[in-house]
Amino acid sequence: MTSDIVLRVENLWKSYGRLQVLRGVSFTIRRGEVKVIIGPSGSGKSTLLRCINLLVRPDKGRIELEGHEVFPHPSMSISKIRERIGFVFQQFNLFMHLTALDNVKIGLIKVKKMNKEEATKRAIEALRMVGIDESLWSKYLPS
Repeated sequence: MTSDIVLRVENLWKSYGRLQVLRGVSFTIRRGEVKVIIGPSGSGKSTLLRCINLLVRPDKGRIELEGHEVFPHPSMSISKIRERIGFVFQQFNLFMHLTALDNVKIGLIKVKKMNKEEATKRAIEALRMVGIDESLWSKYLPS
C-alpha cells in the first residue's frame, strides 16, 4: 500500500562544484517508521536533509512528501513543505535575544500560525519531554 508512505526520495544527487556530495540517494519512510542517517562528518547527512527541505536545491532526483511532489516540480508551496518537515541542525542556532522557551515557541507562532497560549503550552511540553528544567526556560544563552 502506497498511502502510508510519508516521504519518498529517489535517485537524489547534489554537487558543489566538483565535490559530489549526494550520489543517487534513495529511500522511503512509511508512517510510524523511524530512520536514522549516520555517517562521518562531511558524508552528506546535512546536505540530504537540506535538500529534502529545499534549503538547498538538489541537482537531480525526485522528492515526494505525503503524495505531493517536492522536487523537481513542487505541487505545494515551499513554506507548506517546510511546515511539514523539521530537523535539528548540528550546531544549535538559537536566537540570542530570546529565552529558551521563546526559542521553542517562535516557530509555532511564526510558521504554524499558532496563538501564543497554545504555542506556550506546546513549547513547555517539548521542553519537559527533552528534560530541560523549568528553571532554565526563562534563561538567555550566555554571551
